[in-house]
Amino acid sequence: MKKLNIKKIFIWLFLVLGGIAILLLVGIGVVLVKMNPLGLYVNKNVCRAETCAECHPQHYKEWHEGQLAAFAAVRKIMETDQAAEAAGPFCWKCHDPFKQGLDEGVTCEFCHGKTGETGCDQDDESLHIEVRKMGLKRLRDEKWCHQCHSITQPITGVDLQGTVHEWEQSKARKEGLMCQSCHMPLIGEGEEKHHFHGHYYPERNPLPGRKSISIKAITRENGKINVIVKNHVTAHYFPTGAQTKAIFLQVKGFVENNSKPVFEDKFLFLKRFKFEKFLGIQDFPYTVTKDTRMKPEEERKISFNIDKSIKISKMTATLRCGFVGDHGEKLEAWTSDYIVRKEIAF
Repeated sequence: MKKLNIKKIFIWLFLVLGGIAILLLVGIGVVLVKMNPLGLYVNKNVCRAETCAECHPQHYKEWHEGQLAAFAAVRKIMETDQAAEAAGPFCWKCHDPFKQGLDEGVTCEFCHGKTGETGCDQDDESLHIEVRKMGLKRLRDEKWCHQCHSITQPITGVDLQGTVHEWEQSKARKEGLMCQSCHMPLIGEGEEKHHFHGHYYPERNPLPGRKSISIKAITRENGKINVIVKNHVTAHYFPTGAQTKAIFLQVKGFVENNSKPVFEDKFLFLKRFKFEKFLGIQDFPYTVTKDTRMKPEEERKISFNIDKSIKISKMTATLRCGFVGDHGEKLEAWTSDYIVRKEIAF
């Protein structure tokens, strides 16, 4: 019987295990790159938006009223969110890309800045011209918004931020429209609005949401209350974006001279994930378990059961934005205003 060469066995074992470790590290690296499409700008000398406001007050006002500035509030939530802390750069890179604690969210320099430079030197005219050119180039680049609004779960291929993929298959893209066409429209030669409005902050400006979705009709028949809802957006689902976003359709029925509803129900337009532990992240979205969102240009009838004995003289239907927890459909917070409200007398 041939004697085993223990030394060779250990060498082969070391090589095999070492190879597995290298492959694992490469795999993790690929995963992290896919999860983090942006570079991390920690400790970069960031120019504050307030500095830009000295010469560009209107642009600053529009930005400050818009959705990108609102991400500063999300940053504060993330500081106390264990899951967000565990995810690290995965969350920070989009919600606070410079991670400077500026409370400015996605600020001017994210689009107009240059890596390793700052546009804060107001006396450097050539630098300002270069910075403006960069901003205009990015404005007309359909892929610029993809950095944060197109994030795919690297293991299962599920969209965590699927707005871009929705747009890629949409009528809007076929018509030559990109994100900036609606969210940063041209208002004149070389002048663009800086609101970046989305439907999710109606208290800042309710009009974008009210143009995006409508309640077409409310009817009662055969023991059901029927509400017809229409998504007028041609580019993406409604709502779109993070899984914590939801649109709540609330219906209430009243009798005459009584402000207390005798009937009340709700329906949630949202996307839900199954969560697993992955790379040390306890709450990692893995697969989609539910998706009740409205497709582009979809018109849908939502029905609610109601006892035929209940007498109603007036019915209201209201669409509002809300935030739900990762693991359920319990409302955690409303935005301060509704998107659309319709009332009908029976």
